[in-house]
This record gives sequence, C-alpha cells and structure tokens, in this order.
Amino acid sequence: MVDRDLSIIIPAKAGGGFILRKVEVLLDYLQQHWDARFEVVVCVNGELTEVNKTHAILAERFAQDSRVVLHQHLAPAGKGAALQSAFLKTQYNLIGFIDADLPFDLAFLAQAEEAVKSGSSLVVGNRRLAKSRVHLLTTLLPSLFKRHVFGLLYNRAVRLLFGIQQSDTQCGIKLMTRDFATTLFCHLTCHGFSYDVEMFLL
Repeated sequence: MVDRDLSIIIPAKAGGGFILRKVEVLLDYLQQHWDARFEVVVCVNGELTEVNKTHAILAERFAQDSRVVLHQHLAPAGKGAALQSAFLKTQYNLIGFIDADLPFDLAFLAQAEEAVKSGSSLVVGNRRLAKSRVHLLTTLLPSLFKRHVFGLLYNRAVRLLFGIQQSDTQCGIKLMTRDFATTLFCHLTCHGFSYDVEMFLL
C-alpha cells in the first residue's frame, strides 16, 4: 500500500495577494479531492523586500492553518535552489511541485499517484502530448506562442545534448516519491531554470 500523504511545494516569487489566492484554491481542491493528509509548502523567494512583504501577508492569513508551511528562501537564487531548501520543510511521503499560478489541471495529482502506485518514482506533466489542451484568453496568445516556440527549441537542444527522451522537460507540475526527491536534492547542482534537466539525467 502506497503512503498517500502529500507535501506539495509552491515556489512563490509573485506578490502576496496573488499567492494567497492561489494557495486558497489549492487547499480547497486538496480538501475536496485528496483523501489523505496533505500540506502546502509555500517557498517565498526573490528580492528580500518582496519576500518579507509576501511572507507577512501569508503568515497573517495562514498562521493557524496546519496545512500550510511557510518558508523563506533567500539564497542562492533560482527555482531549483528554492525547491531544494523547501524540500527540507516537507514531512510526507509523496512530494509534489506546482508553479505558483496553478496553470495546470490539478487532476494530474491523482493520475500521477496512480503511476507511483505502479512503481514510478517520478511523474511529470507534459504539455507537448497530442491530448494536452491549453485554455487561456486570446490576448495572451502572442505570449504563449513565443514561450511555446522557445520551449520547443530548448527541449530539442536538451534532447540532442543529453539524450533525454522526455518531450517536455520544463513543465512545472511534478509528483515524486520522497526517496527520489531526497536523491535529487542531495545531488542537485543546477539551482536555476534548468534544474529539471539535471532531474531527468538523474
């Protein structure tokens, strides 16, 4: 039987009000759909002044909520480093990551858990699959197109250079076992954007 208790990390660089609303959405979803214990570890990082402001807003709202763990990450800079230090604050067997704006279908978590039950140690989202769908305002299409093209070029370079087969190395939603996360963060040397590539190599 797989231990279903979940620690999910949000690396948060945006303003406190924005993050607060997203944490509330995630908590509501998990409360309704995850029938085991869970915690949301909010890793506030970025400029010191903004970190302090965001942390204060979140602390005022969630100080009495045991489901929320607040963590300030100041250095070194980078998403990989923020996740690495936030991992030390987690307590449960399943470890998840999700981008702060929650741009993904949260049903991924249950689907990924099924893969873990079947023996996978790491499950990642993939926006390149034929069945993947994007829902957004039409005004955001130019920005999405640029990111999509850059993502395709970056992924092609990564696959050529490192032999990684994954067609989407940068997707910001993941689920893994604690054993895998421990190995990953004990060995991680890339603290920035490309920590995902090191993860796939591992």
